[in-house]
Amino acid sequence: LFRNASVEASTPDYVSLYKLIRGGGVNQNLNDFKSLKFTAKGSGNVQITLVKSSITDYRNQFVYNQVLSKDEKEYVISLSDFKSAASAANIDMIDLNTVVFTTGSTTGRNTEVNMSFSKVAFSKEDPAYAASLLNREITVYPNPVSGRFNIQFKADQAYALTLKVTEVGTGKVMKTQQVSAVKGDNILPVEVNQPLGSQKIYILSLDGSGVRYQPKKLVGAKQ
Repeated sequence: LFRNASVEASTPDYVSLYKLIRGGGVNQNLNDFKSLKFTAKGSGNVQITLVKSSITDYRNQFVYNQVLSKDEKEYVISLSDFKSAASAANIDMIDLNTVVFTTGSTTGRNTEVNMSFSKVAFSKEDPAYAASLLNREITVYPNPVSGRFNIQFKADQAYALTLKVTEVGTGKVMKTQQVSAVKGDNILPVEVNQPLGSQKIYILSLDGSGVRYQPKKLVGAKQ
């Protein structure tokens, strides 16, 4: 949507930020998109309204309520989570013209409003898939392992990681490997040049700056 905005106010009512999808409020077909993404910080609840020209009663527009964090963070909201009081159907994005962010007092008394929004954009990324990229689990196959095996993991962005295979009983590092992870699914072949003891236990770790995956237990294959 190409606009960043911040607002500070004291109000007994509400404050709204409006953004036209296109100049002059011309309808835009956004049916190919799956989510609304933005970075924000503030306090309390903000109601996000997607305004369709075919809905004449504003109370029946599709809305979603998001509680903002005081710390800046990214939000990804599935378009299917926007609901209308007049319909149980998912929103049809064929005639969208405006996005509205509204917050304020629910008691009629003065409320301090301090919030900011940036990087507001519609995205074709599925929120469920985006959430899955934050899963810090590693899959290993085959396991029990011999000298060669594969690991599979997800990453929410590109990372420089270090892989280690450590023997539990002795603390001996059997393998160290630098890994350049890409956003999305990653599959990596691993080859341990040192012999792995039959039925011994090993720990595979994968971590980098600011990111750490859950360690994975490996069992040495029977010889």
